[in-house]
Amino acid sequence: MKHIGKKITAFTILTSLLYAEAKVEKIKFSGDIRFRGEGFEDASKTSPEDTYIRPRIRARLKATAQVNDWAKGVFALCSEASAISCNKTLEGLGSSKGVYIDLAYADLKLPAGFNLKLGKMKFSHYKPAKSELIFDGDYNPEGAFLGYKKELGALTLNVNAGEYWLVNAKEMGKDIVMTAGQIATSLKSGENTFKLGTSYYGYGSSNLQSDLKGVKGLTVKDDKVDGKGNSLQNDTYTTGYETINAYVEAKLKLGKTPLSIYGEYAHNIAADSLNKAFQAGVMYGKAKKPGTLALKALYRSVEKDAVLAHFYDSDFLGGKTNGHGVETALKTCVGENIYFDLSYFYNLKDLTADDATRYQRVQADLILKF
Repeated sequence: MKHIGKKITAFTILTSLLYAEAKVEKIKFSGDIRFRGEGFEDASKTSPEDTYIRPRIRARLKATAQVNDWAKGVFALCSEASAISCNKTLEGLGSSKGVYIDLAYADLKLPAGFNLKLGKMKFSHYKPAKSELIFDGDYNPEGAFLGYKKELGALTLNVNAGEYWLVNAKEMGKDIVMTAGQIATSLKSGENTFKLGTSYYGYGSSNLQSDLKGVKGLTVKDDKVDGKGNSLQNDTYTTGYETINAYVEAKLKLGKTPLSIYGEYAHNIAADSLNKAFQAGVMYGKAKKPGTLALKALYRSVEKDAVLAHFYDSDFLGGKTNGHGVETALKTCVGENIYFDLSYFYNLKDLTADDATRYQRVQADLILKF
């Protein structure tokens, strides 16, 4: 009987492992590890501590489970809790670093071209050339997204809508959400693609009866409210934020090399002044195989209240609005799934001052993807 019991136990373990292996085959894992060295110079600061170099890491791990032919679940972890950055500075005397939920959402492909996403998801509204004019590239909203896609010959139409929760009533006395809508078109002509679209991003109560004017600033640093360039009075926003966004993009092929040229405009219709932003840029090449490289250059101008700074690009102008300048980058593939990226920012802070102050930033990244 002992031998029979052992055989039954072994058989149970074996079948369990085979079942688990079959389940695992439906799950795809991916991720990346990035080491970054970056240096800053801010001419508006006088302390030597404000001109420095810091080492940082970013680690991300994602699991995608294909539940059936129309539904999948996505779960991801990252190395920082910030809404707009997964970077972690190497400090704290070698202390262990935290792990946080970066993504957790259901992705449902519905009939008639509809797509529903629920949870903490990748930003699903189209941004030309991965633009960060309004939202940082690491921002993953939390809520509900509904997209519709229709192909009309060479023309593709996308209509997107979303409601994303920012603050609940227990935190600040009322619910605060972001309501988003977008119409995006894409026209294919041979190997070239031309894109045109417009978007709306509004912040306020869930019934849209109130906006952020008079609400306490969302960004808190060292226990102090930081407007990050936005207008504040007594730690509260002096204006609402309802940003209308329009873009145009041409994705071309020069021989076998991709070239993207784009322009983008944003206007906060809830603010009476200092409410506009725009950028124009170019991307050339693609760093995919060893020895290939990609180049990027853009010019951007962002007035004080054009966008809600809490979600704005964390690198340009040090993550603040009210300035302009250029960003350049070079990325190359140095080996299979290994990349080197070098970026340089030359920005001028404070558009309203007679003499704008210089802000420079250099980033050198080594990236491993798997």
